[in-house]
Amino acid sequence: MDKSSIDQQNIERQEDLISFESYFHIKKSYLLWIVIVFAAFLRLYNFSGESLWTDEIGTCWISGAPSLAETARRTVVTQGQSPFYYVLEHLVVSVLPAKEWSLRLLSLIAALVSVVLIFKMSYLIFEDNIKALTAALVFAINENLIYYGREARPYSLGLMLALLSMIYFIRITQRNTRKDALIYTVSTIAMCYCHYVFASILIAQNIYLAYQIFYRKNPIRGKVSYWISTQIVTGISLLLLFGQIEGMFYNRSNWNWLTILPLNQAIMQFAGIFNPITLVILIACFLIFVFIQQNENLLSNIISGKQDQIVLLGLWLIVPFVFICVISYLLHISLFDTRYLVICLLPFSIILGDLLCVFKTSVLRIAFPGAYVLIYLGLVLIPDCIRTGTFSKRVGHDWKNAVEYINNNYEQGDVVLLRLGEIKENWIAQPENMPVQDYKIVCEYARSPFEIFYWKGPKKIPVFSLTYSWNEDFYPYYDLIFEKLSGYKRIWLIGVNPPNTNYPISNISRLLTREFYWTRHKNMNFSGVSVDLLGSEYIPAKNRKLKEIGN
Repeated sequence: MDKSSIDQQNIERQEDLISFESYFHIKKSYLLWIVIVFAAFLRLYNFSGESLWTDEIGTCWISGAPSLAETARRTVVTQGQSPFYYVLEHLVVSVLPAKEWSLRLLSLIAALVSVVLIFKMSYLIFEDNIKALTAALVFAINENLIYYGREARPYSLGLMLALLSMIYFIRITQRNTRKDALIYTVSTIAMCYCHYVFASILIAQNIYLAYQIFYRKNPIRGKVSYWISTQIVTGISLLLLFGQIEGMFYNRSNWNWLTILPLNQAIMQFAGIFNPITLVILIACFLIFVFIQQNENLLSNIISGKQDQIVLLGLWLIVPFVFICVISYLLHISLFDTRYLVICLLPFSIILGDLLCVFKTSVLRIAFPGAYVLIYLGLVLIPDCIRTGTFSKRVGHDWKNAVEYINNNYEQGDVVLLRLGEIKENWIAQPENMPVQDYKIVCEYARSPFEIFYWKGPKKIPVFSLTYSWNEDFYPYYDLIFEKLSGYKRIWLIGVNPPNTNYPISNISRLLTREFYWTRHKNMNFSGVSVDLLGSEYIPAKNRKLKEIGN
């Protein structure tokens, strides 16, 4: 092929790309709305059909407090976050009826706003509408982000605020106006108040700023004092939570419900949130497209002129994981869980949105992102929908039907023996370690499935709580509650099994039927919530028999 033919092909390809970019610029708002609607469908599907799971039960009980002050008090005593999210939930349920959909509404709205923010964030970084739309699409279909967008917990709201913080952080580095500093400060404080683990974003931002100033010799435009002021105000705001954080630190053994993973397993868990199988198949598609379009200088398209973007997104991706490892290993309290790593999916969506648009021809700029969507639908979302009834994995604690089953079969004189699934239940046997008011809140929290709208039976029923773990420290407590059981006609034994505890509920049932001469009349399982009905005469326990339950 002569030089003139090659030049003509390049001109035609450039004209085709200009036409394609112009079309996307005109249709940008329409396409973004399509992505938002698609994201809403994936999150709304069976939105209120599934029961609140154990942690959401806690959210319902806390936000249903009679006042804002009581909401804050319940949060501080029972949760590892500030009251910020639960106060917002309290305001929601004070206006709307307490139902699954109303409790999850805040997370859903935050998730849909995040689709727009991920678009804006990607456009700020790459100044490319197609890449921004692709990043929004990657965010919209991610199964973990779908899950947290339909869970009544603070993570979806925290992700939205993290995006807002990063958007205005970038604007500070570009123009640094007073408005930018104000919005950045408010969104960053609110992000940290959603969950303390999101504070790792501050570390990534300051490292990037140091890189810009000392390595790139590119100081912040305008007054450096704006940035310093934002950090001082943010730091002072976090000091307001020092009392709760200090209490969590000194009582961290009671909050430690996760296993501290070796570094290699932690890295594997971190890699797992990105769905490596789908990425491997995507690489195979990429190689096929490279073969089709052999004249593209793809390496240049990927890295050319993107040093700052690579550093920013790389820090945002890696720093939260390093932060989690450091906190877990130094303080001996594990943070190795998807909910704490999910913030890494924000830069991942932007990075993948860029890589999916690596081809310059209009056909492949549609085909390659389309291939990713089809792969993700076929390998992740559709199988999840078939298996769980939603387009994501979920915790299958069906407290709704379990509690309703007891409600429909409850008789006067029955007692409930409950294992909710919270590490704080260990405090129930140790009231001397906390103020009386806090102890009262913990006891009420431990029986929360029978304190929310799921329970429609008698207003107050006798409920005794099983502890999270089983060891000799709790034998006097179990002697006490087993002795009290003798005054009741029937026992409803209800609770969740490992990994939410270190012993199965069936151990309690076997103990009561074998050693104490109760008879098990019914045994039901509601997606991880076990319900047994026991009845008979009771013979007081001995400590030596209690040891068998932990085995």
